[in-house]
Amino acid sequence: MFSEKSYYNPDDRIIISIYPALLVNLAESFGADRGKLLRDSGVGDATIQSYAASISLQEFTSLISNSIALTSNSGLGIDYGKLLGASTMVKVLPLMLACENFEEAVTLSLGYCLNLNIRVEKNEQHFMLVIEDQWREDEAVQRFLIEAVACYILNLVPLLFREKVTFSFMALGYEEPDHADRYHAVFGENITFGQKENIFAFDRQKTSQPLLGANEAAKKALIERFDQEYQQYIRSESLPGRVADIIVNWEEGSPSAGQVAELLEMPLSSMSKKLQDSGSSFQKILDDIRCYKALKYLKQENLTVSEVAEILGYSDSSNFRKAFKSWTGTTPSSIRQKV
Repeated sequence: MFSEKSYYNPDDRIIISIYPALLVNLAESFGADRGKLLRDSGVGDATIQSYAASISLQEFTSLISNSIALTSNSGLGIDYGKLLGASTMVKVLPLMLACENFEEAVTLSLGYCLNLNIRVEKNEQHFMLVIEDQWREDEAVQRFLIEAVACYILNLVPLLFREKVTFSFMALGYEEPDHADRYHAVFGENITFGQKENIFAFDRQKTSQPLLGANEAAKKALIERFDQEYQQYIRSESLPGRVADIIVNWEEGSPSAGQVAELLEMPLSSMSKKLQDSGSSFQKILDDIRCYKALKYLKQENLTVSEVAEILGYSDSSNFRKAFKSWTGTTPSSIRQKV
């Protein structure tokens, strides 16, 4: 998939505002001057504070480079990667859940979410992601993105595994940084620097195990849908991403479509029409996020299924059970039994 498709170009304005905003706020917390950071990167403060705005990959790369320089934090990529979560994964969550195993879920997720040249290699012992050097001219940016991607991949683990899984080894195409001790704390002990390629490897005994919600027919249908709509989606105003971000960060229950439209400062009818034009809908986005949150909460043994339903905004737990089965093909109790 990675070698066959290129969904967007560096000049495409497809990085929705939450991601540069997250980076700017993080850099500011490490002492960067916000105004200087934005000016040096050619990005306006109003842009990253607006749900309706996006920046280009080139602008985001500049923002990364200047964030590192102004914070003197060479490990900023790890700090940033740890902050990536549900809003990053929600678009492809149904596809990941329908995959045969972790290997397929990660491969498809990265292919649809990140503008990276990645190839997959396998042998009897390891499942490996090989990330080509696209930023060799700027090692700091390369390191930041490699760190962030590694954290992103590990953020998938609690969603798809019932046990702790980390890299069996990492080979990295840059020299050992000053913060190498953080690599060992986050990514494991078996890490080598100064290699020809960037490789993340997992133990195939774990990654090849079938996922509970595997569904070949659903997976094929989702891939076909994504291939048809994704290029349009990422070149659009990214309204689905902004709607998803509001829902993900809603503190209690779930917002109504009207509440989200109000926060986006647009009429409900306009929001609904634009979502429809992008191949999405408020209910589809809401269901994806509820599914993600449900899987997370069901792994917490102190919460009953009824309590999970209430947290997600369902007044009737039977409705939650029906919805959950429609999302995943199984029941909340089956998930709970596997924990």
